[in-house]
Amino acid sequence: MDPNPAAAPASAAPTPAKKSNQNVMAKTAGITVGLVALGLGSFFAVNAMSKHDDSPHTAVPQTVSASVAPTSTLAAPPTSGGGSSTASQGSAPASQTSSGQSGSAESSSGSSEGAAISQLNEWASQGLSATNIAEDSWGARLSSKWVGATDKDAGHPEPYTAVEIEAEMKALREKYGADLHILKLSDAGLQNSAIKGRDGWMAVVVNADTATQEKATAWCSEHFDGDLTRCGEQHLNAPHDN
Repeated sequence: MDPNPAAAPASAAPTPAKKSNQNVMAKTAGITVGLVALGLGSFFAVNAMSKHDDSPHTAVPQTVSASVAPTSTLAAPPTSGGGSSTASQGSAPASQTSSGQSGSAESSSGSSEGAAISQLNEWASQGLSATNIAEDSWGARLSSKWVGATDKDAGHPEPYTAVEIEAEMKALREKYGADLHILKLSDAGLQNSAIKGRDGWMAVVVNADTATQEKATAWCSEHFDGDLTRCGEQHLNAPHDN
């Protein structure tokens, strides 16, 4: 009888555990080879790029970049902090706004002057109808002004405007009531060269206490503490030159 009958099983196929270890080792070796190949590829690529960067042709992109830079700067939008570009863009609307405001102010001023003259002429028309313009008529003149006149003694060295004259005449009308009449300077009295052709008006109190030259002077003295520079008699006769 054969003394080694159990030797056959010992030479049988590898066990599942051994196969698993072999597979792991094979995969590990494959991964290692792949990593080595990847590392070599990266090395050659970096080396090639390094050689390319050392090439004298690098000046070409730099030249192109320099020529493009101004275009890029012009195209860039202004920063929020402002700058010369922003200031220049904002200057045009500012000048237009200023010009528009100036034009509007001038238009408003001209309109106001026209309205004031119309109002003064309307009061003068009413005053002329209520006043007896005759050789023996007198009144107490409280104000006499024309557009462009100055009165340094009254603290008004600047030329009067129609708006200012209207405001003064309105205040006198409110203070003296029905006895106060507005007349054009050309409606009565002496027409000297200073007032000819001008828009001018006078405020005159006409009542029984101002009916004569003497009474008008007395009325002024009483109401203005003897200051006849603020009030004086006014002869309400027909307009004349001398």
